[in-house]
Amino acid sequence: GAIHFYTASWILLALYIWDGIVGALAPAQVWMLANVLWTTREAKRLFGLLGSGGILGSVFAGFISARMTVVFGAESLLLSMAIFLACAGWVVIAVWERRPAGTTSSSVVAGSGPQNLLDSLRLIAESSHLRVIATLVFLSSVVATIAAWQMKAVAQTTFVSKDALAVFFGQFDGYVSLIALAAQLFLTGRVLQRFGIGTALAALPL
Repeated sequence: GAIHFYTASWILLALYIWDGIVGALAPAQVWMLANVLWTTREAKRLFGLLGSGGILGSVFAGFISARMTVVFGAESLLLSMAIFLACAGWVVIAVWERRPAGTTSSSVVAGSGPQNLLDSLRLIAESSHLRVIATLVFLSSVVATIAAWQMKAVAQTTFVSKDALAVFFGQFDGYVSLIALAAQLFLTGRVLQRFGIGTALAALPL
């Protein structure tokens, strides 16, 4: 409602920044939660399923958002996003309640891993393997950000109204996610088995 009736520039900027932060932190938190709750054997069996589920969520979100924009307008996506985020929080609480016996929030925080940002940076600096992964993640983020800005600029000159833009981005994300799902199911495992994790990570920026 605030966006529809009071389109102040700071509100739009705050939402854009907040969306970027959530998009960067939420996937990492999901994998951290899975790492805490699952054993090594369970992780090998379920990590692929969890990744595929995330991609399926992107497929659903893309096509549903495009359809909702056609029926209700682009502003309706903010309300639906709030509802889905609330549901995601409930899912996390429900999953944590089913954690293995002996696992507590204090034990997770007080584990042997890094306790703050400086510890994390020091750990990366001391490991050549982590430095390579961090570099690849950084390069991938830079490439993805530049490509996203370029695509948004071209789309804005092609689709004049915000509803048309929302429909385009929803359908685009839906189809791209379908391609990603196909790659996850039919290519990722074969690449890992034949070439190893290093080659798979190196191909990520492409």
